[in-house]
Amino acid sequence: IGDFAFAIYDSLAQTIFCARDPVGVRPLYYYLNHARFRCASEMDALFADPSLPRRPNLDAVALYITRNYTEHETTVYEGVCALPAAHHLTVSRTTAKLRRYWKPDPWCRLPPMDDDGYARLLAETFQLVVQSRARATGPLGVTVSGGLDSSAVAAQLELLRRQNVGPPTQATALHVSYPGLSCDETRHCETLVNHFKLPCTRTDPLANPEDTRPAMVGPDVFWNPMTGAYGELLGRAASLGVRTIFTGEVPDLYFFPTGLEVADAVRQRRWRSVAVATGLHLAPGSVDSWRRLWRGGFSRMVPHRLRMAVRPYRRHSPEPPPLTPRFQARVRASRDARQLAREAITAPDLATR
Repeated sequence: IGDFAFAIYDSLAQTIFCARDPVGVRPLYYYLNHARFRCASEMDALFADPSLPRRPNLDAVALYITRNYTEHETTVYEGVCALPAAHHLTVSRTTAKLRRYWKPDPWCRLPPMDDDGYARLLAETFQLVVQSRARATGPLGVTVSGGLDSSAVAAQLELLRRQNVGPPTQATALHVSYPGLSCDETRHCETLVNHFKLPCTRTDPLANPEDTRPAMVGPDVFWNPMTGAYGELLGRAASLGVRTIFTGEVPDLYFFPTGLEVADAVRQRRWRSVAVATGLHLAPGSVDSWRRLWRGGFSRMVPHRLRMAVRPYRRHSPEPPPLTPRFQARVRASRDARQLAREAITAPDLATR
């Protein structure tokens, strides 16, 4: 339960056991060949060993610049691997075994209960999730925008503290304000802070618009200038002794359409949802709406083996011009392989259930 990435060395058995949390929040990278094994929580730490080659993985770079890159096992560095989420790796002097220890069941359903039962179950689960991540020895911080995600996390932390089962001290609310702009959420933040009487630290990026990249960001972190607004905020949190920060950003990163929503609605005969998702409720005569119904709904129910058999004969859309034809083919092959692997799990279930 919780976020983790660790490596345990067994000196008697001469083995190293590495594992990463089920969702892959914490990173873990490794380099392995016949002579050595290196692992670290940040990729750049691996290259502290000067004997490791520092060469780009051109296939991964090609995927990255076409926005098709997903860091699963291979990375943008040749020979450097990322331990996949929900996997563990056991390395001895002669063998290396990578195994998956958990996977989600996309068809899992909760037992029937009334609305109050679902609410209690959600509250219990949410409390467990927050409590398991509040095991810090120092002060905690929580970014508060005024939205549902961050406000719920901040409220749960304070409730746990008051019940003496959470952090011993109040978490510090961290907020980025934009005075005078429509996106400013200071009023919502203050409502939460005043209700729970939380200590709060606020910054105004517009008052100091130059790049405020914090010094603690490693060289492997892709720096987006839009996130520079958090530089001063992180610096203030560090000055207060905060080393663990809760955010409401993970739902935005992990909950996204899978491409099977229409097929799932068709399977369950939820025709109104199908019409809304495809646009048929607005334009029943539109060719594009019917095309979306076929591509996102009925075609997903075609057995996996048949999809694999006809795929080589389908026409592919051209790739962006920055790639040579050779790398265009590599990107296309890699993207198709990931799509087939994803459909291998879902398509048979859709067809049979």
